[in-house]
Parts: sequence; structure tokens; C-alpha cells
Amino acid sequence: MAEEPEKVDYRYIWENPDQHYLSADHKWMIWTWRNIVILRPSGQWSAEDTAVHVKQYWDFFVNLRKTWLKVYYVIDMNSMEIQNEEFRCYMKENWAHVLDREDLGLCFVEGKGMKRLIWSSIFQLIGEQDRLFLFKDFTEAFAWIRGERVKNGARKAMAEKIGEFLTRTGAMTSSQVNIVLQVQKGGDKRRFGEIALKLGYINDDAIKRYVDYLEKITAG
Repeated sequence: MAEEPEKVDYRYIWENPDQHYLSADHKWMIWTWRNIVILRPSGQWSAEDTAVHVKQYWDFFVNLRKTWLKVYYVIDMNSMEIQNEEFRCYMKENWAHVLDREDLGLCFVEGKGMKRLIWSSIFQLIGEQDRLFLFKDFTEAFAWIRGERVKNGARKAMAEKIGEFLTRTGAMTSSQVNIVLQVQKGGDKRRFGEIALKLGYINDDAIKRYVDYLEKITAG
């Protein structure tokens, strides 16, 4: 895996995304880089729009969660209109429970003070103001994410690397681990588990066991 740059920010991810996607109706765009997602919604949404789009956002989370212990969303609200009561009720009834997850970090960026105040009031109305972070710019948002990732990284430092774990548990041999590492050193940007899966050394259950192990190590 390529080394992480000294400073990851909005511009870096915008210029170097792992994935970039524009919705069919042009109402949102998404950029992902490692375990960070930048989401830019726009316009006014009906309940039907909301149901479709939020499910699509969730699919990105589920996919990234296969690799990362925690996923961070930076939601750029600058082009998003203040939504109606229908939107707010739908989100509260169908998605508010997701905010209790420890593997999801959410923050919002809104440059206009008045809109920021309105969004803050909406967060209070749905009772989730303590789990939704609202910032005036991307500098503040990414400072928060860097702090969160450092805290999680300190916990992960105690954990075995995936190759060590898979060898210890008998899922891979030392020679197979070395082959995967050589593939990465040769410039392959895929993650260890992806390469090992492709080569047929392991299956999805082995990856799940490692993820479960990390969750136990990093709990709390």
C-alpha cells in the first residue's frame, strides 16, 4: 500500500480518489479515499429521493467497512437546500439508529452561518446533536478526522498485522504471506487481503476472523 501523505484534506481526496461517483439524477457526488468519504448532496429532496440516495450512501459504507474498522463521512452541505419536514421525519424514523454505530463517523460542512444554525437546530430536533459534528469549513472537518484516526490508530498499534494473524491461525503459510508482500512492494496498491483472496490463499471467512480480532483489540 502506498504511504499516506503527510496531510490528507479535501483537495487531496478530490484529486486522488479511490472512487468517484455521480448519481444518475446529478443530486449528489461522492469521492472515497481509504476510509474517508466526501459526499456532496445538492438541491431539495423528496422522501422518495431520500430513500434511494441514502441507501446508496449506505452501500458505500458497507463496502468500505469490509476493509476498514471505521469509516468517516464528510458531508458538504453548501449546495444542499434546507430540507422540508418530510425529509426530516424520514431520516429520523429510518436512519437515526445508524448514528449509534461506533464504526461510523459523520461530520458536516456548511459555510453559511445561518444555514449552519438551521442544520444545528434540525440535529437537535432529531435528538442526535451529540453524534453529528457541524463545521464551517473543510479545514476544521479534516482536523477532526485526523484526531479521530490518530486515536483509532493508537489502539490498532497493539494488534497483529494481517499477515501475522493469518499465519498464526493457519490460514496462510509464511511463504504465501511473503508472496503477497512482494506483490505489494512491486507497486500493487490493493490491500493485503484483496491480493491474498485473488491468489486463492484465503477466503472471506479468514478476512472476517481478522476483522473480528481487530474489533476485540480496538474495543473501547
